[in-house]
Amino acid sequence: MLSRLLLLEILILLIVLPSPVCSEGLVVIVNNHNNSDSLSSDLVSDIYLGRTKRFPTGEPAKPLDLPKNLSITNDFYTKVVKKSPAQLRAHWSRLVFTGKGRPPQKLADELKVKSMVYGDNEMIGYVYEQTADEEVKIILNVP
Repeated sequence: MLSRLLLLEILILLIVLPSPVCSEGLVVIVNNHNNSDSLSSDLVSDIYLGRTKRFPTGEPAKPLDLPKNLSITNDFYTKVVKKSPAQLRAHWSRLVFTGKGRPPQKLADELKVKSMVYGDNEMIGYVYEQTADEEVKIILNVP
């Protein structure tokens, strides 16, 4: 009985305490040769919702997304885009149905996002700060 109680307490602590991955800073990245040096979260939101397809410099903006089951994706859409998963599905369903837009290209993981951004001036993506390095430019730090 005591071991079950101890196991239950450990499980509760693991669930309640924040994990190191979740406490990492989230950043939005672009190619180093992109002429944008910083973007507001409102503009990033507009790019990810298909409301604008260009950076402020006039260059095309192609957003990259991650799978919806990852915590980073939930953090990004909650903090930057300010939409729940249900609101996001409804938004893109309307745009796709009316032919007015397509959701961002989805990639499997952060390293693929960083690699695509590194290889193309038009790409924009989000990763944890630890994943971003000198190969890409951070244009927004998400609190």
